[in-house]
Amino acid sequence: MVPMADILLVVGVTLLVALVFGEAFERAGVPALVGEIAAGLVLGPSVVGLIEYGETFAVFGIIDAALLLSFRR
Repeated sequence: MVPMADILLVVGVTLLVALVFGEAFERAGVPALVGEIAAGLVLGPSVVGLIEYGETFAVFGIIDAALLLSFRR
């Protein structure tokens, strides 16, 4: 089991990087959502590897997908 502090650290860093990428992409004329998705791809196991795909983050992914589909503008 992953300690709660590690989960909160990864979620916090992920949100911060997503915010930065979203802002940068928006200034470049691309929707912020594209930047946020790019941040997830960069931080994920295929590039940097900060986020390991595990049971906890699989649940976060399902919740995120549901929220993304529910609250789009």
